[in-house]
Amino acid sequence: MPNMSIGSTVKKAAFAAMLIMSLASAQPPKDIEGWREAKWGMTKDQVLQAFPGEAKQGPPIKIKHGLIDGTVSIEKFTVSDLNTRALFEFSRDSGRLQRILLEPTGGTIALFSEWYKRMLPLLIEKYGQPTVRNEPRAVDESVSESIVWSFPSTTIELVTHGRLFTTRIEFRQGGSKNNPL
Repeated sequence: MPNMSIGSTVKKAAFAAMLIMSLASAQPPKDIEGWREAKWGMTKDQVLQAFPGEAKQGPPIKIKHGLIDGTVSIEKFTVSDLNTRALFEFSRDSGRLQRILLEPTGGTIALFSEWYKRMLPLLIEKYGQPTVRNEPRAVDESVSESIVWSFPSTTIELVTHGRLFTTRIEFRQGGSKNNPL
């Protein structure tokens, strides 16, 4: 009889250890420093090198007083079977990566709505529960909604605005230390 209680205790301890390990592996990250291979502070060349064959630099853009460098982007990749593109934004002063926008490619209202609905559970799975959920609200005769995750180095915002036909995920450098929310 004593062997059964020892065996039972060992089984319970093993089960508890497996449960703790599975919960620990499901924890959201404590911090993130960019998106995929792109890290805050990278230059355009470093971002292009981090995504060989994916990231491209667009042609220079003509402005009133000359030309500015073209944008760096990944024009098409899929997330949950939905076509998506990534735009990398760099500081004008330092030339360093400071913001990344992910948005659906295409242009129908139904696509924007579907993309938003499918991205939310994926973001929760990867980054945990959001820090702030802004309830849907009417803005300019349309519904706007945003959900925010805040980390020490990064703020992530899933946002949609019906009238402007925009839906995007925005990764911004600077997180909870700089987040006024």
